[in-house]
Amino acid sequence: MLSTTPRTTTLSLPGRENPSNTSISGKRTLLKGILIGLLCCSIQAEAAAQTLQTPTVSYSSPQLYMRNSAISNLSPTAANVPAQTFRNVTTYAGTGTGGSTNNTNPLSATFEDIVSMVMDARGNMYVAESSGGRSRIRRIAANGGAVVTLMDLNATNHRVWGLAINGSTGDLYFSVTQHAIYRVPNTNSSNYPGQDPNYSSPSDATIESNNRMAGLRGTSGNNDNTTGTSARLNTPLGMDLDATNAFLYVADKDNGRVRKISLTSPYAVTTVSTTGVTIATPEDVVVDPVGVMFATSTTANVVYRIGTDGLVTNFAGSATAGYLDGQGTAARFNDPRGIDMDAAGNLYVADGSGTDAIRKITSGGYVSTLAGSGTGQSGTTEGVGTSARFNVPMEVIVDRTNSLLFVGDNVNDKIRKVEIGGYTVSPSLPDGLSMSATTGVISGTPTVRSRQITYSDDFDDAAGGTGTSIAGNASYVGGWMRLIDAANSQDGAFRVDASGVNTNGLQVDFKFINGKTSNAADGMSYSFAPDAATTGGSSPSLGTGTGLSLSLSTWSGNTIKTNLYYGSGRAHSTAVSGTLLASNTSNNSLWLGRTANISLSIDDDGKVTVKVDGTTLFNQVQLPAGYASANKSNWYHVFRATSGSLNDVYAIDDLVIRQGLGAANHTVTAYNADGRATSTLNINVADLPTVVTTTLGSITATTASSGGNVTADGGSAVTARGVAYGTSPSPTIAGSKTTDGTGTGS
Repeated sequence: MLSTTPRTTTLSLPGRENPSNTSISGKRTLLKGILIGLLCCSIQAEAAAQTLQTPTVSYSSPQLYMRNSAISNLSPTAANVPAQTFRNVTTYAGTGTGGSTNNTNPLSATFEDIVSMVMDARGNMYVAESSGGRSRIRRIAANGGAVVTLMDLNATNHRVWGLAINGSTGDLYFSVTQHAIYRVPNTNSSNYPGQDPNYSSPSDATIESNNRMAGLRGTSGNNDNTTGTSARLNTPLGMDLDATNAFLYVADKDNGRVRKISLTSPYAVTTVSTTGVTIATPEDVVVDPVGVMFATSTTANVVYRIGTDGLVTNFAGSATAGYLDGQGTAARFNDPRGIDMDAAGNLYVADGSGTDAIRKITSGGYVSTLAGSGTGQSGTTEGVGTSARFNVPMEVIVDRTNSLLFVGDNVNDKIRKVEIGGYTVSPSLPDGLSMSATTGVISGTPTVRSRQITYSDDFDDAAGGTGTSIAGNASYVGGWMRLIDAANSQDGAFRVDASGVNTNGLQVDFKFINGKTSNAADGMSYSFAPDAATTGGSSPSLGTGTGLSLSLSTWSGNTIKTNLYYGSGRAHSTAVSGTLLASNTSNNSLWLGRTANISLSIDDDGKVTVKVDGTTLFNQVQLPAGYASANKSNWYHVFRATSGSLNDVYAIDDLVIRQGLGAANHTVTAYNADGRATSTLNINVADLPTVVTTTLGSITATTASSGGNVTADGGSAVTARGVAYGTSPSPTIAGSKTTDGTGTGS
């Protein structure tokens, strides 16, 4: 631990050989090697660029399985996929109790008021924090090593905020909210990045004369100057370096500017010339390999894009604070702070006190929630995706080599780790089958027959598929089907036409996106009925028509609830009777005011199961006998929403409807921090056919006849005459079959 007395001390950490020998910079210490390698600016960077590898994945397909029979494990052929659980959140450092105690185990060290982080080319992490009137920069050795204190300053004079690392020299830069930027040179720069950097720790007495690079502590302003210390700034916060390690870009918050500082003495300061949208109080900035910048604003609740031509646009979010996933400006943020970028061009944003979530923005501008509640439900819960909890996340940094995202969890006094590698599958596999999130291996015993996909849509093309229609206030926007916008007295609907399939079995999966935060008179419903309507009706949030309806709603201040109805005459209630088959009022936080995965399935016996993000709300609820006897080939699927006095958005996305028995395609996605890859897997779960035979009638050298017939094909491939056949000496059921799979032998 460094001395806190006002004198210069030197901290030296043991040097370790760097296997990639990378020369890179800024927040994304490995991303920055891409451009450098392409420009041949350094042999070391070329080596780094050559290590960039996107994942690959494929499966043997199609696969035929028998219901209630265990399958042999199905493993993917994959490469560059880390053994992680995609979106899993755990603690990397900190006990959760505020303090400044160092430890060889980062989980036993204490932190307080974490505001910024950066990682060097060696994998060491640097953390800016404050507590007890002191402002510190701490270092966590690579791969979860020892925690030490590099700098300990009086926060009244030097409240450290932004951090950056020079990839060529290992020099450390930090901003203070008192209007200045400082440089701490790496005294081991000749061996960097082959060895760890060493820093002579500045003290309150020496920092102004030895380390100040730009601005003047305690004096705000906005003037540029060829000499950095003669320029003026106003609350400089987040920082990042360009790909060539030549310039430092600073979010000059209270000047509403991004400043550019030359890293060649005397550190000339200029203002990035911009046109277009006016930048409001930039909080953090990140620079991509070609010089395009992205900046967050906590007051405008947007992420700006600043092109190389200086044109500023709202890349994601709008002036309306809130929480909503979607495309570009249709999305909503609330207090966006730290920002970083991975090698694939995806942005990650710490969406602070308003949502307590980590948001992901693709290079095309689509915003989704990677982890956290999204509705300001703070906490320390560890888990996958939206089941995890943060408390004012302030900073995010990407460690691309390990496919990890680190989060400065400010109020929790912890550094959290989010895994951004692993596997996912969509639509979900047939019941009884599961896929390992870390290996992609599919295993289990299927308990239901697979169903054919009759309709699917991700709504990314801003239009519904064939056989769909919208009504009222519904529209295709934000990469999803928005049933109603954030406005009063809205009523919108989306309909999928009848599939022509008459079967009891049904599975409907979709993402439910909503801004609902209270028990105002609004909600959404899904209905499956022959007379499901897109307009009219007194309570569309309860459903429509005489068939099945799933309702997620409230009415006139009633309890927020999830209800399951069958038949007409639905009413707002929690008392199960008549058309109300089941009611749930205890698990609505799973979907309230956030994006949730809804799954409704009906088995062949007419029993309904409803799950939200994998949690079962209704299990095997028996539908009335009229459902089984009805001809469901002409039933419609209708999603409908309505708003009352509060402005709540309702939308659906990634809709998949499955009816009828047969094979279905599933998409497995493999992730790492360089990108993703997909593989289509066709699975058919069937029963063995039932074949009844009679005494053999005749046999010749080439033919045989009997009175056998197929009474049920079980979803398997059989001949019309009831004889399973193949081209090998051991016939199998892998041949063709007729439409109904029945026939009489002769």
